Amino acid sequence: MWADDVVPRLKGMAKALFKLGEVVDADDDSVTVGLPNSAHLERCEQKRDEAEAALAAAFGRPVRLALVVGGDGGGPVPVAEGRGGGGRGPAPDDPVEDVDMDALVDAPTEARSGVDRVTEAFPGAQVVDP
Repeated sequence: MWADDVVPRLKGMAKALFKLGEVVDADDDSVTVGLPNSAHLERCEQKRDEAEAALAAAFGRPVRLALVVGGDGGGPVPVAEGRGGGGRGPAPDDPVEDVDMDALVDAPTEARSGVDRVTEAFPGAQVVDP
């Protein structure tokens, strides 16, 4: 319904932003859309009116839009509902997960400068001192 009936009704930037959304919950009065990250959610908040108008046109009545980060398994993580963009980051009572830095195996072991990374990304590049 979202991808086939709602997103095509949007125009320009609203369409580009909301096409990455995924419906993670719905009831008679509201639809919850999961988005890839909080920065994307903030941009979608700016186009909320357009998305709610498209929902209303698709359903033939007003439908409230709730935006969350996530939704691809494990359930959505609420970030903002209604207007105002509320909750940024975990609530004060939420436990913070400890990360074992030694368990991170994909990080490079050697330290490289930004210049080293650029010359590696562009073989044949020459560094010229100003």
